[in-house]
Amino acid sequence: MEDIKIQKCNIDDLKELQKISKQTFTETFGPYNTDEHIEEYLERSYSISILRDELQDPDSKFYFLRFNDKPVAYLKLNFGKNTLGYDAEKGNMELQRIYVLKEYYRHGFGEMLFDKAVSEARDKHRTSICLGVWEHNNRALNFYTSMGFKKVSSHIFHMGDADQTDYVLNMKLN
Repeated sequence: MEDIKIQKCNIDDLKELQKISKQTFTETFGPYNTDEHIEEYLERSYSISILRDELQDPDSKFYFLRFNDKPVAYLKLNFGKNTLGYDAEKGNMELQRIYVLKEYYRHGFGEMLFDKAVSEARDKHRTSICLGVWEHNNRALNFYTSMGFKKVSSHIFHMGDADQTDYVLNMKLN
């Protein structure tokens, strides 16, 4: 029988978190960027020291989705200040990451993590969720639109020396 669990990450999960972070980011964006840009981004965003700081930040939460005890997807939530122009003090939560290993696409794991994000937002009495999505990531855009998100603006995401456009999406919670 298959076993699926969503588990909050802690400092003991640091190496597993780094591994899945790097793998899922590379699977998702590697085909559209140079190897040099991907490597630079992985080092800047997923180094042990950066992930340790994020895991220890009281405004940040990470969760693994474990399938048969293997982390196959993860979620990162930000309850503090964010870069998307939405103020946490005004009831917003940033959904910073939902990533699923490519071999586990179409298992519903992204939706399970999304449901966890909504539950966390409601538990913290948040009134909206925002996130950024690369303008060419049609898979993610379709997913978030189907969940009720609306495009509200855009911002520049730096990938090496290439500027890319991320759409800022927002969803009001009832």
